[in-house]
Amino acid sequence: MRGSVKPVSLVSASLQDLLRETLIRIGENPDRDGLLDTPERLEHSLQYLTKCHGENAKEVLLDAMVDVAYDEMVIIMQIADSIRDAINPLEVGVVIEARHLCMMMRGSRSSTHRP
Repeated sequence: MRGSVKPVSLVSASLQDLLRETLIRIGENPDRDGLLDTPERLEHSLQYLTKCHGENAKEVLLDAMVDVAYDEMVIIMQIADSIRDAINPLEVGVVIEARHLCMMMRGSRSSTHRP
């Protein structure tokens, strides 16, 4: 199978081409039933998982707001300032609970891992 598929150039390749190449390099046949649309699905998944890097926290927050009185609010530290600027609450609490996405996606052998 490997000899029948020509690798793509990194310079001119689209992300889907590179993802197709990745399938080939891990020993899969990207033309088999069930994998034909995988490069497109992976591209959309990667775009979704990384989209927050280009978003404005204040705009996202304001878009999610409903018309209620805010006396207290708990939020991740990265956007606490945006909350203060956007709605001027009395207090802003910061609570951080993190999970490693890779461990969640593939499972973990650690006894302290939470699904």
